[in-house]
Amino acid sequence: MDVDGYGDNRAIVSGNHVVNVGATFVSIAASMSFFSTVRFLLLHRKLGPVVVCIIRVLKDTAIIFVLFFIIYVSFAIGTFSMFKPFTLNHNNITEDGFKMNKDDLANVKGLFSAMFWRLFDPGENDLASIIKDGEVSMQFSHFVGLAFWAVYQAILVILLVNIFIAMMNTTYMNVSQCADLEWKYSKSYYQVQFLTPRAVLPPPFRLIYYYAKLMYKTKSNEAIK
Repeated sequence: MDVDGYGDNRAIVSGNHVVNVGATFVSIAASMSFFSTVRFLLLHRKLGPVVVCIIRVLKDTAIIFVLFFIIYVSFAIGTFSMFKPFTLNHNNITEDGFKMNKDDLANVKGLFSAMFWRLFDPGENDLASIIKDGEVSMQFSHFVGLAFWAVYQAILVILLVNIFIAMMNTTYMNVSQCADLEWKYSKSYYQVQFLTPRAVLPPPFRLIYYYAKLMYKTKSNEAIK
């Protein structure tokens, strides 16, 4: 892929360059195209129920994501409101000399990044610590900010993640109890997409299809007239 005469070296141009943008979409499409082969596993008696379970769990993920988004935005608003006066820039230190130990929560870009990745890597109380003369301040508003950060992580890691795990376990148990039925339904639903309309019903019930098609055309012609 030639980039303005530089060959395939896309690293030397902007990430917003049309070639980089196009290559990104092509990469995602290639990944999703290969991933779609998972659907063929529905035809397998052992792996089919596992695929069905994965599909059901994805629905649980969507529900949990809605709850996570509400919690995420709610705490982001409160956290930014409490920490935005503080900065690591010594020229902007408040008159009392307090500043953030790290300024991730004091700016919008760092705030959303730090709060999102806490879902996978909780901890780092230093992000919400306000210091003076090298020591963590435990004054009321400073301590509340630290506690607010701890509550956010506790809700995510202890409550939300465990609810999600419980939902996945429940979904798996429901699917496993009717594994054969669920697998046969999903397999038939997948196979029927490759059948012609008249092949849905086996002989001699295919006459029902022809009768329905005849009635449909008759009604359509009457509607046109």
